[in-house]
Amino acid sequence: MSDQELLLKHARHPSHAGDPSLHSRVGTCRNPLCGDMVDVGVTVIDGVIKSIDIRASGCGISTASASLMTEVVDGRSLEDALSSLELFNSSLLAPVSAGWPEQIALLKPFQRLRESPTRVPCALIGWFALKDALAKGES
Repeated sequence: MSDQELLLKHARHPSHAGDPSLHSRVGTCRNPLCGDMVDVGVTVIDGVIKSIDIRASGCGISTASASLMTEVVDGRSLEDALSSLELFNSSLLAPVSAGWPEQIALLKPFQRLRESPTRVPCALIGWFALKDALAKGES
């Protein structure tokens, strides 16, 4: 499957699409300039993300990124999830010629956004909603 096919698949049929409000921690991020919106609900037990659901509306990039994010962080520790966010963010802002970190290989289709930096916020909106959710409550 090509990178474009993978992104289209996740944009049309997001992984972990569900009702975030059913979880103990819920975060939201919205971009008022374009209308993208992602809600993320997580259940954390003993410092590990045990369950995650998203509700995304907006462009294909924001939905696909939120979907792939759920696959990256589901079952991971809070520290690993936040580390993945920071690594994804810095990788998107890296020079076009820079390599892509193996730790977030699943997100490599977004590497092309380095050529269109105005779309980088689209790819990060779900991650910022996750960060908002993780900041709420104790495990």
